[in-house]
Amino acid sequence: MEAGKRRKDPAVRRGLVGAMCTTTALLCNACGAAAGTSAHPACRPPGSRTLAFDGRVRVYSLPGRTPFQRSSYACLLASGRTVALGARGLPQVRVGPVALSGALVAYVTTTMGIDTSSATVSELDLSAARPLPGSTPAASPPRRPESFVSVTDLQITARGSIAWIARTSGIMQPVPVFEVREQLRSRPARLLARGPVVRPGSLRLLRGRVGWVEGSSTVSAPLP
Repeated sequence: MEAGKRRKDPAVRRGLVGAMCTTTALLCNACGAAAGTSAHPACRPPGSRTLAFDGRVRVYSLPGRTPFQRSSYACLLASGRTVALGARGLPQVRVGPVALSGALVAYVTTTMGIDTSSATVSELDLSAARPLPGSTPAASPPRRPESFVSVTDLQITARGSIAWIARTSGIMQPVPVFEVREQLRSRPARLLARGPVVRPGSLRLLRGRVGWVEGSSTVSAPLP
């Protein structure tokens, strides 16, 4: 098989099941750790709601002036360095899902309009001297009016490579189409798969690869 090509692998399917169980356990442990963490006070403002936590970074949201407004932030627990994510306080903007790996943060910003929505995927390195996020569209440009784009899955590696599953639909597209995409740091995003049988919620990292489910098959591709 040519290197770099996606492949179907029964072992990957077993790995996906194990990874799902491990992820659930880690999330439970993280919730408990977050409650008793000795993080910098700047990372624990009153009224904040945790969106993601991994022992080095806490991503949280704060309420705005109305019940529909929330602003989101990423905070480095050791130093208290805090960076705002997305457009702060706008009711039509939502941040999430979020994925963490050390000081690296990947997050989705979804903007809702009238009969439309769009999403971008951004990456942020909180350990950088000037942590400025870079973003890319979550899916291919819509071909129809009144279209909707969202992200169901998001993963980031220790090297900063990210992968995600985007969901696209529209008034004239009753069956949602899903795209699996990956992006290595400072490189353009690459389409790995597209179609209605890609299963949302199935994206997992597995030993230098990213795996997902298409119909009854488990597929994987390199993600260094």
